[in-house]
Amino acid sequence: MGDFTHDSGLQNDAHLYFTRHGSVESFPLPGGQRRWVVQTGHYMDEIPSGFLETQVWKRTGYGLKGADLIWQSPFGVKKRIEKHYVQGRVLLAGDAAHVMPPIGGQGMNTGFMDACFLAQAILRVQGHTADESTVMHYFRQYEAMRRKAAASAARRARFSMYVGTRKHVIPSMLRNIAIQFALATPLTDVLAPFFAMLTIPYGAPEKDAHKELFGP
Repeated sequence: MGDFTHDSGLQNDAHLYFTRHGSVESFPLPGGQRRWVVQTGHYMDEIPSGFLETQVWKRTGYGLKGADLIWQSPFGVKKRIEKHYVQGRVLLAGDAAHVMPPIGGQGMNTGFMDACFLAQAILRVQGHTADESTVMHYFRQYEAMRRKAAASAARRARFSMYVGTRKHVIPSMLRNIAIQFALATPLTDVLAPFFAMLTIPYGAPEKDAHKELFGP
């Protein structure tokens, strides 16, 4: 992946490109920059000069030649959810607790929600720090809710990555036909919230399920 200062004409829109050569993800960044993420067949320790520009042009038709490359880095896809977020009064959140495929920034967003829920748990134990059972009750509630949310987000991220990374003519053609069909039917009402992770369990601290477990 790499960040470019480039007027692609995509403005503030994020775009996903599914091609037989591999997928490309592009989304805007602050300061007039845009990030391009290109799927490769294997992990690359180093990115050859001009590789990203060539692959973006080949797969999307967008020319980045002459654009200012601000930063680039290879990365691999990893998956991990810790069995325990709580050990005594040490608590895990964000990447320390879970790692998932980088689809739509879900690892980051799940981490943000970890922080929101953990803050709520800490607020609940204030004034009860000498009562170990009360402290652990709220910390275990935090662990249970956020592990469930991370597991759901990771499953969806893996599914999205599997669909988006199908290469070669026939698999990519079947994938694209299925996507076009879904977009032309009422399935969009279901799929849009699903892929946007809006239906993840315990997705926001103000939801009723949060109040039910944490209290008002």
